[in-house]
Amino acid sequence: IAYAQGGRMGSAVQASSFRFGDAMLVFPAGKSSNPANLVQVIRLQEAEFKPPIQMNLTDSGFVAYSAICTHLGCTVSWVRNDQSPSTSYTECFCHNSIFDPARGAKVMGGPAPIPLAQIGVKVADDGTLAFTSGFTGPIGPQVA
Repeated sequence: IAYAQGGRMGSAVQASSFRFGDAMLVFPAGKSSNPANLVQVIRLQEAEFKPPIQMNLTDSGFVAYSAICTHLGCTVSWVRNDQSPSTSYTECFCHNSIFDPARGAKVMGGPAPIPLAQIGVKVADDGTLAFTSGFTGPIGPQVA
């Protein structure tokens, strides 16, 4: 997994660079040429995870979803609430679709018709993050 933006863009993502409640945009290694591959990796307390999240696709509090909104294909953003990290969420600011990453990116508001697709993530032995599966569903714009 490689950073998608910032000074570390293109380098391997270290699990240690995340605090609980952090999120980053990343690409699968070698897949940065296709914007549809953009992924949001989030680190939450595992106790916050609730169905329909696929727990077998999480590791050490890390969860990952397509960063492409299922409404019109805009890139989603992380909205961190430092006062109450468990109320942080993913939002598409184009049309205000809101997704709950602790609950399988369930749509909590806005026009997005379906959740963001989850992708398996794990902490590798060298401390970097790695994807362990393909996406669990369709990515990008969908018709309900």
